[in-house]
Amino acid sequence: MPFEGEKIRWTGSFEAFPKKEAKNEEKKVIEELKLKLLQTEDFKKERWREKLERESKEIEELLEKTGRIESEINKREKLFPVEDWHRIDPRAYEKVFDRETVRGLQEKVERIKSKIEKIEKEEIEEVEKATDLSELDKEIIKKELEIEKKIGELRERVVNCYLFKYFSQSDDFYEVRTSLVDDVLNGVDHFILDKKGERIVAAIDVGGPLKSAIRKNFEGGARVKFGGFFRGGKFVLGEIKNVPVIEIRLNREETLLLTKTLAENLNSFPQEERKAFKWFFERKFLTQFEELEREPGIPEYLKRELSWLKDSFEIWLENFFSSRSTKERHRSKTR
Repeated sequence: MPFEGEKIRWTGSFEAFPKKEAKNEEKKVIEELKLKLLQTEDFKKERWREKLERESKEIEELLEKTGRIESEINKREKLFPVEDWHRIDPRAYEKVFDRETVRGLQEKVERIKSKIEKIEKEEIEEVEKATDLSELDKEIIKKELEIEKKIGELRERVVNCYLFKYFSQSDDFYEVRTSLVDDVLNGVDHFILDKKGERIVAAIDVGGPLKSAIRKNFEGGARVKFGGFFRGGKFVLGEIKNVPVIEIRLNREETLLLTKTLAENLNSFPQEERKAFKWFFERKFLTQFEELEREPGIPEYLKRELSWLKDSFEIWLENFFSSRSTKERHRSKTR
């Protein structure tokens, strides 16, 4: 295995996903759907249900598409040990941390996932028992919740596919999905490595419209338990702290559009896909830096890092698209 490791004593603690917070969020969504249904005529509800059926099938197909792309990405992954969906594999870190620590964290994640699944099941049961809802209302609510869960996974996958695909053309940056442990317990879904600086320079939080990265940066940045860094020219698996956090917020429509536009061939960069990536990178990625730099509560060392990152990403994006345009002009002249 092409990964170095060293024994690292870890004494920190992870903050688990609060059960009460999960329950409140689920209830809020359901109450909003109930209110909307009360204001909707029956014939429109039927159209709503039909639309959800089509959308659910479409999302399943897009999940399969991104799954195929991530399988190919896994085959090309040379720097990090990964498992399914291009996620960091914690088992490779058993030689870095002790086995009990790694497995204990994985078990903790499974317990949290079980609690969240139990909450979701309880909420669905409450919907099914509700006497103020018609059977059609209940069907719509359950389908909306199911779709939103699938969209959450699709968001993470499509961000991974775009960033890996485009950064793989770069000598500067590298991207990978975090382990499920870091996703659930540390609230970060991906991280970016600066190849030349040989270090992790940013953690990425992917989600819907709500914002949380500012709070993480207030607290000194993210922690990546199963990450890595360079030492003496060799890559070392280990824990990283105080990493700037960038959040990528995509709504349902944006997520679907980006996934539909993504070409499955990792060596192909069609014009429509490049336009989509440029929009995504500029509007959902780069725009955050100015907002974060203006926040007075963020530590100065993180602000300096964010400023450097913004400049570096802008230069990379400009160079990538200018080089592609030059190649296209050259091809058109030689035809």
